[in-house]
Amino acid sequence: MVVVAIVAPTSNIGSHLVQAIQNTQHGLVTISRSPQPELSAKGIPTHVATYLPDGHAALVAFLKAQKVDTIISCIWSLTGHVQSQLAVLAAAKEAGVRRFAPSEWAVPVYQTIGLYAMKLDVWQVCLSSGLEVTRFHCGIWTNVLGYGATKEPEEALSGYHGPTLGIQIDKGTATLVKDGNDEVVFSRLQDIAPLVVKSLDLPEWEHDTFIVGDRTTFKRLLDIAQQVTGRSFEVKYLSEHDINQGLQSNDILEKLISQFYKALANGELSFGQGQSLNKSFPDVGMMTVEQFVKRHF
Repeated sequence: MVVVAIVAPTSNIGSHLVQAIQNTQHGLVTISRSPQPELSAKGIPTHVATYLPDGHAALVAFLKAQKVDTIISCIWSLTGHVQSQLAVLAAAKEAGVRRFAPSEWAVPVYQTIGLYAMKLDVWQVCLSSGLEVTRFHCGIWTNVLGYGATKEPEEALSGYHGPTLGIQIDKGTATLVKDGNDEVVFSRLQDIAPLVVKSLDLPEWEHDTFIVGDRTTFKRLLDIAQQVTGRSFEVKYLSEHDINQGLQSNDILEKLISQFYKALANGELSFGQGQSLNKSFPDVGMMTVEQFVKRHF
């Protein structure tokens, strides 16, 4: 049993980790920018952090008092999250924390997807920290397909409120890069958290931990969506020229989506072909995209 601190416990992945850890023998504390009365009511200690230099001593004291062994960061923002994570990492090192996982939770693509380049800044400091560190790579969240779900809509999205990508089932539209046959990794939010909890019992963490809920193509996903809904989707095929135009956009979300499409065209969204965490723990069920679509539509 170890004590785990979740940073940003109300974020998409953070809230799932909090729920998953509560059902284990591990201890749980959280670190947040704001008070979390719902968690406090459940007896979960929460430290309200400023992530500023004058908050360093208080955070160190909290980590020591709670005997935190492992910190898992779920901080993310489009405008930057580097300094906040580095502040937590510095406090972790001083407090004698053993393990630290920076906020990744997506695809390990740091050049093509420009906003992810910030993650490398954090990772370089992780590697030199002396702590045992890993990056959790889980691909695209399957929940991006959940908009407009006709069955169990809250479970389908499971707190996801970001942009759609590739297929919008409720609207009957699809955007395919080239012929749509490049592979991509999907993992459902609800399936990621139990696997991360399992990793807490591993004697050692690898630097890169891969979670592969399903490996498929958007063309295959389109076929599934049309079959399940009985609709013929309106399909748009993106050329390299189309993608490059999107990369020039001044809209940060449009640019981000175009960067994902560029990474897909480059074959960068399929990873973890070797040993993935879910292969090590086959008792943790992973929902495929076909199962997801059939369940919610």
